Amino acid sequence: MWNKNGHGWSIALGVWLLLVVGYVSNNENNNILQPGKVLEAQPKPQPLPKFTVVTQQLVVFPPPPPLPDMKSPGLIKADSNQRAAGKTSELQETIKSGRLWLAKLEQGEGPSISISWPKDPNDYQRLQKRLYDCGVRLGKWHHGRLRAIEPGYDTVSGFVRVLMGDMSANEIARLDALKGMGQPVRLFPRHLDITLLTGLSAVSPKSFYHAKEVTAQYEIHGGAVKVGGIVVDGKPILRNINLLPSNRDCS
Repeated sequence: MWNKNGHGWSIALGVWLLLVVGYVSNNENNNILQPGKVLEAQPKPQPLPKFTVVTQQLVVFPPPPPLPDMKSPGLIKADSNQRAAGKTSELQETIKSGRLWLAKLEQGEGPSISISWPKDPNDYQRLQKRLYDCGVRLGKWHHGRLRAIEPGYDTVSGFVRVLMGDMSANEIARLDALKGMGQPVRLFPRHLDITLLTGLSAVSPKSFYHAKEVTAQYEIHGGAVKVGGIVVDGKPILRNINLLPSNRDCS
């Protein structure tokens, strides 16, 4: 029957076409967006970039710019601190030397030191008051021993000054108040004698250590007490020592 009239093949071909069209339509409907669903486009994966490892030894940096001639404040401050530290160290060494010399003088070693007082009566009185206000005390010395001393707080130096010449009425009265017999002496606070010997070793560092005789004189300028007119074994030293400041302090 199919072969006789060909209508059967036509019908079969039509049915087959209908089936194909229906299948394609069904797939297209499945790709239509539905409410509540998101279709995310997935990008095509890209290959990872390649990294380059740099060897630091192969990197050459440009030379730094030249430094200015003027030092920065930080460098100036550092230099100042170093200089100050150096001066402090030198001062400490000089003070240490003064202590050693005081110890030697207390043991009867070192040069003979004689310091005179001002000849002017007014300067004498002013100097006397200034020193006594800063801890200088009177005492009595007998047969190599200190027999009596005025009360006080500062540690006295073993470098004893024998009073020579006239004494003031105040000094005579103070000595009379001390018991016992003996030669009148002045006893300075230990720190003042360290200052004195530190100054002497500083103004004559080479000659003082080997000197046999040192002479000088006290000077008073306002409230400041200085030691000037220094002569070491007959050689004048053209420098003064600041013993007490002008602001009435005692150190």
